[in-house]
Amino acid sequence: MVSYWVNYALQGVPQGWRYALSGQLLFAVVLLGGLLFVPQSPRWLVMVGRQQQAYDALLKLRSRDEVAARRELQVIVAVRAREDQQTADGWGAMCCDARSARRLVVCAVLQSFQQLTGINSVMYYMPSIAAAVGFGTKSALGETGVNGIVNFLSTFLAFIFVDKFGRRPLLMAGALVMGLSMAALGVLGTCFISLDVLGRVVVQSEVAAWACVVSVYVFVFGFAWSWGPVCWLYPTEAFPTRQRAKGVSITTASNFAWNIVIAQFVPDLQAQVLHFGLFSVFALFCAVMFVFVQCFVPETRQKSLEELERAFDEKPRVCSR
Repeated sequence: MVSYWVNYALQGVPQGWRYALSGQLLFAVVLLGGLLFVPQSPRWLVMVGRQQQAYDALLKLRSRDEVAARRELQVIVAVRAREDQQTADGWGAMCCDARSARRLVVCAVLQSFQQLTGINSVMYYMPSIAAAVGFGTKSALGETGVNGIVNFLSTFLAFIFVDKFGRRPLLMAGALVMGLSMAALGVLGTCFISLDVLGRVVVQSEVAAWACVVSVYVFVFGFAWSWGPVCWLYPTEAFPTRQRAKGVSITTASNFAWNIVIAQFVPDLQAQVLHFGLFSVFALFCAVMFVFVQCFVPETRQKSLEELERAFDEKPRVCSR
């Protein structure tokens, strides 16, 4: 959010982009300092044989509740002992073991779909979208700044919703909101925005232009409390400790791979091929995402890693409640 408004303020400053990039160093320093106060993972500490430190970390994480910390430590130690007897740790086992393969596919598809919502077609190219519906360059950067505010404030809803309603309901509700918003943007842009013989944007209705911008804001609002945070949270919950590093790295790679595709091809698809029809394609992806979550994604809310082992043992129930 801050970066959008920094860009807006620096748009007329010579070499302003250098100041914008340099400003990121401040946040890197804050992040580095904050990491000094993050406790080690209790499960990792048990894995490397440091049980007392694991207990101390649990005390910190559980608000100094000694009973809860001891109980959880006992569970972690017991599960770790069982994991030591298993061999599903290698890269090959991630694909060959049925439960691990299902977990990997579900999480990789979720991360891929996060990009296929079209979020970065909006976050990267909002100035172009605003310009395409008739806003000037300066105004388009201002609309991008407002979009950043919507994204920032809406993300706080995730802190409330994610444990209150669960992961699956958030993903399905977010897919519905985003799909309707993208469909509206596609229809409005196709029906009311055109090019004249000189290639200049012609907006047939100012109301339609503003409706397009509002559709983008609603889309970002829906993303910020659903597919934005949940797709990063879900893989860390789904994979057991012995597979988490490998599993999360693969699923994150799938996210970044689609990120590259979106970043590279969206400008050309929008400008030369599909125009505003591109957003209807993203709406279709949102519909597919809704069905995928409903049919194949187990709920992870208020489940320990040990309970999730059993959840991924179950066969997927098509369109289960």
